[in-house]
Amino acid sequence: MKKNIICLLFVVLSCGVGLAQTTFGFVEKFGFSSLNNGNPDARITSLVEFKGKMYVTTGNNEGHVYRSATGDPGSFQLVYSDLNYESTFNLVVTNDGPTGGYIYMIANGQFGISSKVLRSSDGNTWEDYFICPGLASAGIQNITLFK
Repeated sequence: MKKNIICLLFVVLSCGVGLAQTTFGFVEKFGFSSLNNGNPDARITSLVEFKGKMYVTTGNNEGHVYRSATGDPGSFQLVYSDLNYESTFNLVVTNDGPTGGYIYMIANGQFGISSKVLRSSDGNTWEDYFICPGLASAGIQNITLFK
């Protein structure tokens, strides 16, 4: 019985290794800070798939959105940047809409600029969807989609 279990375990582990996906590793060799003018605070704040591409938001001092069709190292391209916003985060996706859905994100304002929610139907062109009334410090913390 022990011999059968050991043989089965060997077969399962051997097949699993042969069918494994790409090994886990860095997406950007020096992180997103190298794409962000060396800003050391360019940490990933959210990650989501939209229309077959991977989207990543970053923050702390400059909010950016990057997109990649493959997720391979060096394949991320900047698709949103606004220096008036210190971070972008909370990417969410909906399948509703005339073009097959929208991707939404929050941009936190700085220098007295109000936070806002932006959306895009193509992942490249972003439009203001909601601007937080009042002071920038009030901020928007989360997006919840419902129907």
